[in-house]
Amino acid sequence: MNQGYRVAGVYVMLVIIWSSTWMFMKISVGTTPFFAATLRFVIAAMALAFFQKVTRNPVLPERSHLNIYLIVGLGNYFVGYGLTYWAMPFIYSNIASLFWATFPVQVAVFAQFLLPNEKLNLPRILSLILAITGSILIFDVRSLDMGPRALEGLILVVFSIAGAACSNVLIKKHGQEVDAVRLNIYGMLIGGSLLFAISLIIEPWRSFPLDFTTVGATLYLAFLGSAVAFTAYFWLLKHMEVTKLSYITFLIPIFASILGWVFLQEILGGKIILGAVFILSGVLLPDLWRKVVNSHL
Repeated sequence: MNQGYRVAGVYVMLVIIWSSTWMFMKISVGTTPFFAATLRFVIAAMALAFFQKVTRNPVLPERSHLNIYLIVGLGNYFVGYGLTYWAMPFIYSNIASLFWATFPVQVAVFAQFLLPNEKLNLPRILSLILAITGSILIFDVRSLDMGPRALEGLILVVFSIAGAACSNVLIKKHGQEVDAVRLNIYGMLIGGSLLFAISLIIEPWRSFPLDFTTVGATLYLAFLGSAVAFTAYFWLLKHMEVTKLSYITFLIPIFASILGWVFLQEILGGKIILGAVFILSGVLLPDLWRKVVNSHL
């Protein structure tokens, strides 16, 4: 299969999976967000280790890459998803996904200083402006009745995105030779261990519900939302520009909002549709700009 088609196929699959994870996170989080996140990542790490063993690929960590495992564990899983899980009880799942649409903005800022080949240019700046405008249109927090701790939840999500954005740029800079599966195994174990330590201290984790819905949502997040999706993501990170790959977070809120509206009765209105138009325009702009420029050269 042509490499371009393979990259496109994995990209579409990732959009579909990660669009659904926000709904399942909201279902599984309960009153123990750190414990729920711990279960997700530990189960996913075990599944990936089993996959490596069955396919006769290395499982043990590479000592020369321990710093990259630590970056992923702290940035992506502990800060990125830890804070997001903490925020989920206070905000709608579609609002969380929409806030993550600002991920490329923070990635672009970190890339500007850390990646010499991925500097901001005019089409990228215009793309980010369109996407941010769409995200603002999609949600108006003041009109949504999410409870008194909604603002706290939104602040937590903003900081979680910063942690993940910095981590992704550092992986792009220093982790090109790191095996994607092992990167996720040990990143998840590091992040999961830290999340579990916090859970033991502050959460009534023994009250985690063991009903079919919660367990099913947790397993979905572990196997598809983590083991499959993050391995695919880090594979794409090696085959695409980090800023362009980060635009995936502009597409995810559109489908996540639809799922939240259908299954969780979360608000979906005219502004979301208008915002989606801006977001899609922002996602398409860099490629369209490049094609127009190349056609005139």
